[in-house]
Amino acid sequence: GDFLQLSLADTGSGMPPEVLPHAFELLFTTNPKGMGTGLGLPQVFAFCERSGGIATIDSALGEGTTVRLYLPRARITDEAPPAAPASREASSLETDPPREGLRILLVEDNGEVAAGTEALLSLLGHRVTYAANADDALALIDAPLDPEDESRPFDLVISDIHMPGTLNGIDLAEEIERRPGTLPVILVT
Repeated sequence: GDFLQLSLADTGSGMPPEVLPHAFELLFTTNPKGMGTGLGLPQVFAFCERSGGIATIDSALGEGTTVRLYLPRARITDEAPPAAPASREASSLETDPPREGLRILLVEDNGEVAAGTEALLSLLGHRVTYAANADDALALIDAPLDPEDESRPFDLVISDIHMPGTLNGIDLAEEIERRPGTLPVILVT
């Protein structure tokens, strides 16, 4: 067929019916606080979707869990692509350039949450720079601009609200607002 199925099964305790529908939801976890981020399975799902495939999950209490990844097969041929489609593709690129990911500054003091969020954003095609607190984030924002490229270094800031240090996420957003230009900030908690 056109898809390759990869199955991963365990013999654990399984998921009850009220939990199973939420397994791929972003930030959903049944783990105790500090023991999980709810980002693992959503990353798998995002990877499959970006690849043109899909992920499914089956589980029942006492019977373990099976995750199936359906990924499109790569077609490898030695033949050169026909000239007409190539030129059509080139002309469509001129009118509709490929969308580039955003340059995102991620501000998060919890390393586990930061790693999961960064992985997810990277999977979605964005370029992520990480700062562990608001002071470090401002230093990155205020870094001297590259003389070759006078644009701001980031397109977007995603910041936790509660962080150790002199500034929290709201303070950071207010500091960014005082600076010239427009830099959107998303605050999360």
